Amino acid sequence: QMKWLMSIWSIIESPIMEVIQISSLSNLDFQSFRKLWHFQSIVVYLLILALFILTEYFLINNALLSSTIFEFSLIEIINIGLTEVSSNRIGFLIALLALLVSTAFIFFKSNKLNQTKIANWSGLLYLILGVVSLINREHTFKSLAYFNSYNHFLLGNSKPVFLMKTYYESLELDTFSTQQEIKEEVIKFQANSLAKNYNSLDYPLLNNSEYENVLGSYFKIGATKPNIVIIISESLSASFSGNNLSIKNSLTPFTDSLANNGLSWNNFFSNAERSYGVLPNLLASLPSGTAARGFINMDKGATNNLRYPKHNNLIKILNNNDYKTSYFYGGAGNFDHVAEYMSQIEINNCITIEKFDTTKYYMDLYARSKQAWGYKDGDLYNQGLDIMDTIKSPYLSIFQTLSNHTPFNLSDDIYYTEEYLKAKLESLGLNAEEVKKIDQNILSSIFYADDALKSFFKRIKQREDYENTIFIITGDHAIDLNLADHVFENYHIPFIIYSPLLKKTGQFNSLSSHVDVLPSLLSLLKNNYNVDRPIANHWIGEGLKTDSLFKSNQFTPLCISASDMPNIIIKENVLFAGGVYQLNENLGITEVNDTSKIIDFMNQVETYRKINNHVCKNNLIDD
Repeated sequence: QMKWLMSIWSIIESPIMEVIQISSLSNLDFQSFRKLWHFQSIVVYLLILALFILTEYFLINNALLSSTIFEFSLIEIINIGLTEVSSNRIGFLIALLALLVSTAFIFFKSNKLNQTKIANWSGLLYLILGVVSLINREHTFKSLAYFNSYNHFLLGNSKPVFLMKTYYESLELDTFSTQQEIKEEVIKFQANSLAKNYNSLDYPLLNNSEYENVLGSYFKIGATKPNIVIIISESLSASFSGNNLSIKNSLTPFTDSLANNGLSWNNFFSNAERSYGVLPNLLASLPSGTAARGFINMDKGATNNLRYPKHNNLIKILNNNDYKTSYFYGGAGNFDHVAEYMSQIEINNCITIEKFDTTKYYMDLYARSKQAWGYKDGDLYNQGLDIMDTIKSPYLSIFQTLSNHTPFNLSDDIYYTEEYLKAKLESLGLNAEEVKKIDQNILSSIFYADDALKSFFKRIKQREDYENTIFIITGDHAIDLNLADHVFENYHIPFIIYSPLLKKTGQFNSLSSHVDVLPSLLSLLKNNYNVDRPIANHWIGEGLKTDSLFKSNQFTPLCISASDMPNIIIKENVLFAGGVYQLNENLGITEVNDTSKIIDFMNQVETYRKINNHVCKNNLIDD
């Protein structure tokens, strides 16, 4: 943030100091007055430019830009911008360039345009109203109750005000004042989850709970430890994949075939709206972290010069059970600090873009705009399988894909043709009108990612140890395409467990999330396959729920700093856009009006936020 502030200050320091000097004069001459108006004009034009850019961001991503932007370095912002604003965003580039040129023309030629006093005073009025809106952010950003729909809520609110609002809120961490307050809040936090057997006030999350083996009856029992393959598919969303759709038919036939022949959850959530959340939540069931972009992006500060507080996780546990552990990611290892995180949790192999075999895989040759996030899914799978061919069982292999990531340019060329898209939609019982809200490049990426997964399974089935492998397929988060009738589209994702070791299939409707996976997976491995795990754990999750009917009866942290989307679910209640809502079947919400219920819920939210900050900042997750 300091780098950003210094850069901004270096740009505006000169005109600000000039205005200060001008305003200190008792008698302003005409030239000084003109300089003051020029400075006001610069500020007005910057406000208009900011509004334009933030609105374009919303139109492209269907989300509001928040203070998370300040957690990136300037170099990262430039790299992201170059990647995101690719050739298939040419309209945005043209509009932005036109705005900049016209702004410069008006400013430098204003003396010749015979400006009126009305124009000058209008600019000053706009500036004053803009400053008032930013300062008075609590009243200029309206809650969901003021709008008819979630999309209107996003569309109708001020984008610059939202950015400032989230920035100030990020500075207001819930912290403790005294040791007595810490003790009281820890007791309250542990009392909120009576199902867990907590055993420490110094380490608030530690407990000796035995999680029910809800997956055990679906799997064969064996003496051989199974291989585990986890597929984290970029932006795989329940809106267009699975059985709880927001469109007529699914767009991912192969992924659906795994779900129909395995175990699947129709109401499953990621715990973050972006990729930063998936690794800590899925592999370690961790608290939310103190950074706006989650646990994985926290600043260094833990003991022993480690970036992250000490914690247990799936990697360490399986390493201790003689597994070979690998992580394959087609993007840069420094993005979201994935390589650093994987290194701290002691992964055996961490293969990111920097370590790909460039004699076999040529990223620059297929990036349609010459700007891409990394390798396409097919190359990622093949690079990982090349390495896995040198590994003996048992192994844990984690693949994190990129093809369905903006700007959606990481698919083979055939997938972008009109002929292919028309034929593909017809084969799925769909037409262009029924998927008109989905950009064609996104459709191409979805179809390619599904086919790449199919090719991956075709190759891995040739391995001798395939029959003893458990596959977990999920999205890192969803993509908000404004398809769903509910407000959870950013989080609603498929979750599938597929394996030749399954005795029967199952489809479940209870709400679960990424933080619930690890407790249930470890219980299965311990009880069915004699995999050792420590008794004590710090898991935030409560285990997967396997009810056939919809239920919401557990703790589900989402993006806890969000103002524009749901940010925490405790049993059936949801905190969203400043209000408390009850979660209903089909993921609908109704506002809670019972004051006592609201107070009780908000007290639980505040307690979790304080405990989250306390354990993350002070390295108190695991002893």
